[in-house]
Amino acid sequence: MMDINQYKEIVTEANIAFSEVFDRFLSTWGMISQFRTFTTMGIKNTENNYKVYISKIVDEMRPDGFLYGALKDTTSFFESGDNRKFIDNALKQAIRKTSSIIDATALVFGHSILDALLNDYLDIIFIKDPSSYDYLLMNQKVKIEELIDFGKDEILNIKRKRKISNLKRESIVIKSDILHNICSPSHNYNAGGYKFDKNYIENIDNARHNIVHGLTINFKSEEIEEYLDYLFKSAGYYLYMMFKKFDLKIIADPLIREQLKKGLRN
Repeated sequence: MMDINQYKEIVTEANIAFSEVFDRFLSTWGMISQFRTFTTMGIKNTENNYKVYISKIVDEMRPDGFLYGALKDTTSFFESGDNRKFIDNALKQAIRKTSSIIDATALVFGHSILDALLNDYLDIIFIKDPSSYDYLLMNQKVKIEELIDFGKDEILNIKRKRKISNLKRESIVIKSDILHNICSPSHNYNAGGYKFDKNYIENIDNARHNIVHGLTINFKSEEIEEYLDYLFKSAGYYLYMMFKKFDLKIIADPLIREQLKKGLRN
C-alpha cells in the first residue's frame, strides 16, 4: 500500500501540476526518438520495393512501353547503362527527400512539445504567484463600472488570465523572455554543457516557421539533431528556473499523484 503521508508537506496544486507537466514532457519527447527510429527503419526496408517500382517505370520507356518516345535516344539510354544510373539516382533522391521530411517533422514536433511546456509553465506561475504578470498590465485601463461590479482583485485576475491566454499564442522566444523576466535567473545553469542562447532559440523558431509554411525542408540531418538536442536541454533549463524561483517539487509516481489530487479535491 502506498504511503502518501511523506508527501503531505508538498501537496499543492502547483506541485502536482508541475509534476504532471514534467511527466508529460518526457513521455511526448520520447515519441520523437521512436518516430525517427521507426521511419528510418521503414526507409531501409522499402528501398528494394521502391527500386523495383522505378525500374518498372523506366522499362515503360522501351519501344514496347507506353512511355516510349519520352527519351531523345531510347537505344543509347538502355545500351549505355544510363537506365541503371537513372534508377539509382532516383532512389537516392527519394531517400534524401524522405529523410528531410522525417527530420523536418521531428523538429516541428519537438518545437510543439517545448511550446506546450512553456504554456503549462505560464499557468503554474499564475497558480504560484498571480502578481508575477502585473508588470505586463501597468498600461491597461480599467472602467469605473468594472471596479464597482468586480472589485480590484477580481479585475486583476481577469486581466492576468487574459494576458496569459494571449501569451500562449506568442512564439517560444517571447514565452522564454517572460519566464526570464519573472524567474530572474541568477544561477549558472550548465547541465550537459547547456548555455542559454536566445539567438539560437530564434533560429530554431524560424526553422520551424519555414517548415510549416512550406518555405524549405532542406536541413541537414545533423542540424536537426542539434536543434532537437538544444530544445530538449532548454526544457531542462526552464524546469530548473521554475524550480528555483517557486521552490516547486516533482512527485514522480503517477499513482501517488492521483491519490494526492483526490485529497486536494476533498
